[in-house]
Amino acid sequence: MNWIAEDGISLLTFLAPGLVVVGIFRSPASYPPSSVFNQVVQALIFTIIVQNLCWGFVELFEVNVGEDDTSWTTPYPPYLSLTLAVALAVLLSATYGNDTIH
Repeated sequence: MNWIAEDGISLLTFLAPGLVVVGIFRSPASYPPSSVFNQVVQALIFTIIVQNLCWGFVELFEVNVGEDDTSWTTPYPPYLSLTLAVALAVLLSATYGNDTIH
């Protein structure tokens, strides 16, 4: 049973940026909340977006140019992914609230 707790914790740490984006994005919204399943799917989508942004930032600002030991499965520091998640959530919330997407 210990492996379930370890896998659950690693899954939650992987989904943390997406959950932060969903939480910030949905908090100022005036529409009724959706189901938990829809929020988890949104968290997965936002996690993929944030992980790709992290990968791009690491590739852009990488100090060790020439070394190719970073892959897309490399864990990133939590401060980078959570910072990008908050920035993405505020950007999406502002554009959705002002109706600039439509």
